[in-house]
Amino acid sequence: MGSRSGCATGLMCFHGGEGAPICATKQEADEGCHAAPACEAEGRCHYDMAKDTCVPKTDADCEASRGCREVGKCSLVLRGCAVQKDADCKRSLLCEKEGRCRVKLTRASGSCVTF
Repeated sequence: MGSRSGCATGLMCFHGGEGAPICATKQEADEGCHAAPACEAEGRCHYDMAKDTCVPKTDADCEASRGCREVGKCSLVLRGCAVQKDADCKRSLLCEKEGRCRVKLTRASGSCVTF
């Protein structure tokens, strides 16, 4: 659960957005995540109480992000948005501008490369 330290009953201390923590309901925390720069940049648009931070929850969150458009981080994985398949690379600027349209997967991550 998110920390309730210093917050009234029914509220949690929300750290997911920009700036100092605030006391908020789950809905307000989600709205804060949607408004935070990390939503547009990295698809982190939903509040996760267990992690006490904003996270992506679906491939759609990742696909709508700047990370997808720029470097192919279009697929949801356990740790966030990542490059996982050729289709991720093909939709990115790396493919359009540099011809890096194929995925290379390693244990830690994936990246768009030329073959």
